[in-house]
Amino acid sequence: MNGFLKRRTLYTILPTPLPDDRASALNSFYFTDSPTQDQLAVMDACLHNLYDVPRAKQIFEQLRTTKSHEPLLESRIYNSFLEAYIHMAFVKEPEDRTLWVEDACHLYDLMEKGTDRVHPTASTYAIMLLAWRRFNPESDTPVHLSDLPNPTTLLSNLIERDISPTAVVADRVLASSEEASEIIKLLSKSAVDLNHPRILAELGQAEFLGSHVPDPLEGVPEVKPVLRLAKPWMKTGM
Repeated sequence: MNGFLKRRTLYTILPTPLPDDRASALNSFYFTDSPTQDQLAVMDACLHNLYDVPRAKQIFEQLRTTKSHEPLLESRIYNSFLEAYIHMAFVKEPEDRTLWVEDACHLYDLMEKGTDRVHPTASTYAIMLLAWRRFNPESDTPVHLSDLPNPTTLLSNLIERDISPTAVVADRVLASSEEASEIIKLLSKSAVDLNHPRILAELGQAEFLGSHVPDPLEGVPEVKPVLRLAKPWMKTGM
């Protein structure tokens, strides 16, 4: 602990801002102009709790046009929209689920092809696997789209990008252990189909560890508040 407390303080050294008549990708990343900052703030607010996803999408498309290939449009933002589209299709606007899933597939395809110089991450694949689980043709809420990537395609792509399947199934987008277990099963079947024993073993270990993690609160009694009996004069308000 003493060594930890005495460790050197880490600093982030930012580059000097460039004059107004000069520009660079690094300068634009660290010192975004005020109008763009405002657009990003409004976009994040609209995405929060799916408050106004259509408006966020409109701003996003404008930024993709005017700020194309700039570092501020990173994978995190693209993943936020993927997740919002899938939740809109499943929770908020199920009557338009086909349109929302189609938007998600289109955005994923852009990331996979690198059209905007933004590439998939572990979170990207977790979201698209969740989309398959919820909207595949045999699910309770099917969406019949030929471009909805199946688990085998997704597993093949993430292996090609050297992304660990464990990182995918541990992503925060999988909110319940049930969803994570189902996706592990989907990926395990795909690993067998693709003849990847190493991936199959990795997924099996992840499932074992996930199902055998001890509950730190197991055996701990629930906290019960201590109540004090009210005295007669307290009941009468005297």
